[in-house]
Amino acid sequence: MYTTYESPFAGRTFTEHQMQNIYQLMIDKSEYPTYEGWMYDMTKSGVYEEI
Repeated sequence: MYTTYESPFAGRTFTEHQMQNIYQLMIDKSEYPTYEGWMYDMTKSGVYEEI
């Protein structure tokens, strides 16, 4: 499970599957061509926190 304190999902929690859906629907693939790369950056920067 993952949580975030940033908009637009502040205070919500997500499963791995939901995170994959967020990636597919909302993330610029030219900036993050892979889900793994996006998740690495998001967890290392603290945008999403694994709980």
